[in-house]
Amino acid sequence: MNFNQAYLFALAGATYVSVFMGRIKDMGYDPCEIINNIREIIDNENLSSKIIAGSIRHPQDATDAILAGAQ
Repeated sequence: MNFNQAYLFALAGATYVSVFMGRIKDMGYDPCEIINNIREIIDNENLSSKIIAGSIRHPQDATDAILAGAQ
């Protein structure tokens, strides 16, 4: 649901971290910014976790997630 959770799980060696885009939008935050920040830290620290974008509600959500750095 947030950067801290994803980062901690990536540090712990998680194969995947999941970002629930629809739920994050419902809370009033930008999920693409969160995905982008997670992608940057995973790349910068050479972690192996992949980002899954979940709670996709609209076709544009999938495009936005991919452009933000989700696999």
